[in-house]
Amino acid sequence: MKPASLVLLSALLPVAAAAATPPAPEDNYDRLGMAVALENTCSMMRGFEGWFMHKAWTAQMSGSNVDGEIEAARRAAGGLGDITASAEAGEKARAAAHKRFADKARTLGCQGGMAYLRDGKMAAATMFGSTMLTAQQNRSSAPPATGLTVLTAEQRGLHSAFVAVAQADFGVNLPLLEQQMGKLAQQRMGQYRAQQPVMAATLQVRDHDEAFGLLRLESQAQGAGYQPRLVALNRFAPLDLPVLEWRKAGSAPVRFAQVPARLRLADAGVLKWQAYAVLAVCQGGGATLGLFGEDAPALAGRFQARFINDGANTAVDLARQSADCLFDACFSVPDALLGNVRAAKAMVVVTLEQPVKSYADESNVMRIDLATLPTVMKP
Repeated sequence: MKPASLVLLSALLPVAAAAATPPAPEDNYDRLGMAVALENTCSMMRGFEGWFMHKAWTAQMSGSNVDGEIEAARRAAGGLGDITASAEAGEKARAAAHKRFADKARTLGCQGGMAYLRDGKMAAATMFGSTMLTAQQNRSSAPPATGLTVLTAEQRGLHSAFVAVAQADFGVNLPLLEQQMGKLAQQRMGQYRAQQPVMAATLQVRDHDEAFGLLRLESQAQGAGYQPRLVALNRFAPLDLPVLEWRKAGSAPVRFAQVPARLRLADAGVLKWQAYAVLAVCQGGGATLGLFGEDAPALAGRFQARFINDGANTAVDLARQSADCLFDACFSVPDALLGNVRAAKAMVVVTLEQPVKSYADESNVMRIDLATLPTVMKP
């Protein structure tokens, strides 16, 4: 795997003198919200780091200062006595808080906001690394935990790459990172153990696929000469929608609003091949279903794909894209399917060689939230 450029954050900034009337103390949601707002313009982190920083930020919402502001706004608008008005008031309060982060980020600038960016980088590595730890604990050797599979050679390589990057990035702060990752990993393990075995396995597979898929996508970007970065777009409120954006001089940006889906392809009911699938949206126009990683290079040319719109009840076999493919295999998605106002959700079904007859095999399916695509396609 080709490593990303290392992001080395500067030394601690001097602490400013106390104001006569100190502002309300910042909590974790405030600080990570500032980090997201700064990264939205500074672009100092890798793509998977930005994604997990946004994920860590939203996890801090409950009980935060902003959460209190939202609840106060809802009560003032009538609470349960006027659900519509209270919901609108809550959304306005949330949007106003996020706008504060964006405004303050513009005022501070990248160097002035370095302390927030360091917090965000640590939070991202903690959340990402804790997932890696649970994968190592439950899937590093045979037999794996109930319902799970042993890590593949590619997954083990991705884990080793993350460890190397963390060691280089955090240096003397690595023990602190390891302590925080271990603590969060144990919390995750407790949450898994609280579930029924089938659900515990499902949750772990989802978490592990997200982490490994995004790290593998990072490598895919670099192999194509792009640099992936976080862009937090305005969907319902500022900074709401985390999007990975690939950037390269002289090329139109490519965006991904969803993490890669891990496809497990079977032959006669037996799992034999694995690959990642992702929907790539080019800001210059058009969308591509990309397949990459694991066994995808060996299977290139053998895939059949079908794009199914739920709302419009339309099924279309996707045409193989032979030129300008950023992945191991590419399929062009017709603009008419993406722009259908009746369709909110869609599925992409991937099979081997034979035309798609049904989508009963969930292992070959990735789901797409079409409602986000108009936002993702905006400049």
